[in-house]
Amino acid sequence: MQPLKIYSKTIAFNNDLLTPIAAFLKLNQQDGFFLESVEKGHAVGQFSMIGFDPLYRVQGYADYITTSDNENQTMVDGNPLNELSKIYKRIQHHQDGETPVKIGFFGYFSWEVIQTIESIDFNLPNQKIFDFQIPKILIVFDHAKQMLSITETDFQPIRSTQRIENIYKNIRSPIADSHFEQVSMPSAVDWDHVESNWSKDGYESAVLKVKEHIREGDIFQAVISQRFSVPHQKDSLSVYRTLRHINPSPYMFYFNYGEFKLIGSSPEILVKCTDGVATLRPIAGTRKRTFNNEEALVAELKADEKEVAEH
Repeated sequence: MQPLKIYSKTIAFNNDLLTPIAAFLKLNQQDGFFLESVEKGHAVGQFSMIGFDPLYRVQGYADYITTSDNENQTMVDGNPLNELSKIYKRIQHHQDGETPVKIGFFGYFSWEVIQTIESIDFNLPNQKIFDFQIPKILIVFDHAKQMLSITETDFQPIRSTQRIENIYKNIRSPIADSHFEQVSMPSAVDWDHVESNWSKDGYESAVLKVKEHIREGDIFQAVISQRFSVPHQKDSLSVYRTLRHINPSPYMFYFNYGEFKLIGSSPEILVKCTDGVATLRPIAGTRKRTFNNEEALVAELKADEKEVAEH
């Protein structure tokens, strides 16, 4: 199998005035993403990232993947996670210049990706279960060091810095008046315009079914999820700006896929890998640190039947 050779060039700039959200508002490109850390610090929330213009893209479905670059699109049958792993292992990356965040795949997994790991059939053959890209442009804000790095990536060695310099000039330009609209806080929910994918009777029936499975010993817990839909009233960036005011966190994200946008905010690390060490830091099954008599908290956790069963 041929290696996937990519070449990156990075230039770093001092930055103590430009904010990530202002830069993203100026760029706001389709097939772009914004990973923002509102909280700042070395351990948590040090970096915010903007990426756009996919160089290489991998999309996964139930039993195949599609890949695309500037010229070609291919479909590969097989377990999508295994095929994604094969592609990742093929990458040969040549980096020119220091960068705080190396180029790689940026995107998302949907919950339905579990069907590629466990023997579960959702009967959703054409539903996308992941979407990842290697962006041609990656902008990294280092909040701790007040630095900004711009990385350009291509399939050929990059000889010129012109595109990087043009992007830096663009994001430092005055922000458009249209972006100065006041962030509006959400009003009370009008439940007459909210739709659920469950009826009340259907949901209550599912709860009774789960309780029966627990009694029979088939499972010990279950989550019955519910999807709510509301009419589109605000553009997606306005929704994201409001969310970052309501729930600022070190892990916020905005993915722009044109007709489809993915927005979220989380206070917790699902998994982080630094220098070969993996860290999992879920909030579930924890207690707030007091730094005083914490042995009692440890004992309480170990004695809690529910926490022990779950974790």
